[in-house]
Amino acid sequence: MRLRRLRLEGLAHSADGDALVTAYLLVYMIRDYLHQGHTDSVDEMIQYAETPYVVRKMPFGKHGGKLLEELPPDYVQWALTTIRDMDKDLRWSLEKFTVSNTM
Repeated sequence: MRLRRLRLEGLAHSADGDALVTAYLLVYMIRDYLHQGHTDSVDEMIQYAETPYVVRKMPFGKHGGKLLEELPPDYVQWALTTIRDMDKDLRWSLEKFTVSNTM
């Protein structure tokens, strides 16, 4: 799916520009979702949106950019117990990583 170039001259840093970009991104995301074969059921869309996103790489810190599988287990444990405001998808992915590495 191709992104079109938006003509936002004069709208940068304005409520109108922000609303237009948000609406365009929503349309793009819904089209992509439907293109993946999902239905247009609102209940299914909500369930899809609530499903955690699998984070593959550590986005910050000492191990930023490394695949989660490459992280030392003690660092993963430290991050899970120390970082309180961690993104919920990253927390879910690290917890999943911890469970899969203890099997």
